[in-house]
Amino acid sequence: MGRLLAQNLQDMWGQPVVWPVVDTHPGSGRKLLFVGAHARQIIGWPTAESRMFLQDLLEHATQHDHVYAHEWQPGDTVIWDNRSTLHRVRRYDISERREMRRTTINDDEHAHLT
Repeated sequence: MGRLLAQNLQDMWGQPVVWPVVDTHPGSGRKLLFVGAHARQIIGWPTAESRMFLQDLLEHATQHDHVYAHEWQPGDTVIWDNRSTLHRVRRYDISERREMRRTTINDDEHAHLT
């Protein structure tokens, strides 16, 4: 498939960051797409074609039948694998208490832990 430049990581780390568009999950061996708002361009592709293809992949990945939207209840805990899940915050009542914690598990020799 190819590799892509990731804009938000470039902004954060100050240099271009390159990721494979298709990768293999180290735990399950399943294929995963590295697409999202951060994906800027597939290296070696014309810019317009690259951006259109990345948009097509994102639209496919976010089809209704591929999306889980959690209906929050008091005491809920939601866990996802950040390496292979597109996630986005939805509107919420800011007067309600929220507690968020992040845990990173180093189960991959290529993990980028800081």
